Amino acid sequence: MKKITIFLASSNELKDQRDAFERKIYRKCKAWFDKGIFLHLEIWEDLSAKMSPTRSQDEYNNLIKEKADLFVLLARTKGWIEHNDTSKTYKCSPVVQEVTRQQNGEHLFTDVKPLISTLSNKLIYDLGTGHVTVVSYETASLYVRYGESILRYCTQVEHQLAILAEHIGSYHTAIGNLDKALSYFEKVSALVEKIYEITPDCLIIKRLLSISYCKLGNTHTALGNLDKALSFYVQYFQLSKELYKAYSNNISFKNGLAISYSKLGHTHMALGNLDKSLTFFADETRLFKELYEVDPNNVFFNNRLANAYGTLGQMHSALNSFDDALACYNNATLLFEKLYEAAPNNVSFKNGIAISYSNLGQIYTALSHLDKALTYYEKSFTLSEELYEAAPNNVSFKNGFAIFCFKLSAFYNNHHSGVVTARNYFQQAETLWAELTESAHGYVEFQRYLSIVRNILSELPQS
Repeated sequence: MKKITIFLASSNELKDQRDAFERKIYRKCKAWFDKGIFLHLEIWEDLSAKMSPTRSQDEYNNLIKEKADLFVLLARTKGWIEHNDTSKTYKCSPVVQEVTRQQNGEHLFTDVKPLISTLSNKLIYDLGTGHVTVVSYETASLYVRYGESILRYCTQVEHQLAILAEHIGSYHTAIGNLDKALSYFEKVSALVEKIYEITPDCLIIKRLLSISYCKLGNTHTALGNLDKALSFYVQYFQLSKELYKAYSNNISFKNGLAISYSKLGHTHMALGNLDKSLTFFADETRLFKELYEVDPNNVFFNNRLANAYGTLGQMHSALNSFDDALACYNNATLLFEKLYEAAPNNVSFKNGIAISYSNLGQIYTALSHLDKALTYYEKSFTLSEELYEAAPNNVSFKNGFAIFCFKLSAFYNNHHSGVVTARNYFQQAETLWAELTESAHGYVEFQRYLSIVRNILSELPQS
C-alpha cells in the first residue's frame, strides 16, 4: 500500500471550504484504495493542538519537511497571505514560505539568481572607504537581510553567491559589525576555494579568491589579530603575483599586486618591521606610478597613486625623514586636490584630501612651521566633519573625524597653549570613540584610542 501524506492549512474563515476539501479527499481515498493508494490527510488545526504552545510553527515546518508529499494552502485574508494596499506588497505566512522553499529546493538558486544579481548591485560600495554608494544605509540593511536569507538556504557552489556574501560582509564592516563581517568573508573564502579547486585555470575565480584573502586580512587587522592578518595578506600577495606574472599587461592584475604590497607594508609597520614596510610601500608606489604614467587622466590611477604617496610619506615620517615625507605628502595632495576639484561629491576623494591635509599638518608641525600646520589641520577637520555628518553610520568616517579632533586638540595643547580649546576637541574625540567602542566593539583601535584620550584628559589642566 502506497501512502500519500497531504498537509492542509487554511485560515479560520475558510472552514467550510476546508471541510469540503476533506470530504473530497475521503471520497478519493476510497476510490483509490483498491489500487493500493492510501491518502492520509493532516490538518493544521488538528496538529497544532498536539504541539507545544511555544514552538508549534517550527514543529509544523519540520513535519512538512519530513513527511509531506503534498502541501495544500487555502488562503484568502489576513494571516496566510496579506496584501498591503499602501505599499502594494504582499506578506506571506512563515508556513507558506517554508513549504514553498522545500518544494522548490532543487531549482531555488536558479529562481533567485536575478535577485542575487540585483542585491549585489544595490550593495556596491566605495573601495577606499567602504561607504555604500547606491542606496541609503537604511535601505541597504533591508537588502542585506534579503541577501542573508538567500545565503542561508542556497548552498550551491556558485560564484554569484560569493559576490553577494562579499558585499554583505563589506556592509557589516562599514557599520562596525566585525563579527558578522568575518563570518561572511570566511563564507566567501570557503566557497571560492571550492570553485577554484574545480576551475583552477579560471582567472576570474583566482582573482576573486585573492580578494577574499584580502578581506579576511583587513578584518583580522581591525580585530587586532595581526599575525592572522599577515598570513592572509601573504596569500593575497602570492595569488596577485601569480596573476600579474602570467599577464603582466593586465591593468587589473597589476593594480591587485600593488594593493597587496600596500597591505603587507601596513601590517609590517604595525608589527614594527619598518625596513620591510618601507620596501613594500616603495614597491606599491612604483607600480601605481607606472599605471598612472600609462594613463595620467585615469581617475582610478590618480587616486591609487595619491594614496600610495600618502602611505610612503607616513613611512618616511616614522623614520624621521621629514623632507622625504613632505615631498610624498605634497605629491599626494596635488593629486587629491585635482580629483576632489573635478568630483567634489566623491566621498573617497574627499576623505583622501582630508587625510592628506592632516598629514601636511603633522609634518609642518615636526618642521616647526606652526601656522601652516594649523591651517592644514583645520582644513582636514572641516572636510572630515562633513563626511561624518553626511554618513554617520560609516564607522570609518566617524573614526576619521575623531582622529582629526584628536590631532587638532593635541596641536592646541602642545603648541598654542590653548588648554580650553584643546579640552573641547579632546572631549569631542572621546565622545566619538566611546560611541564607536559601544557600537563597533570589535575594532581594537577604537578601544586603544579611547584609552589614550581619556588618559590625556585626566592629566589636562582644568584651565
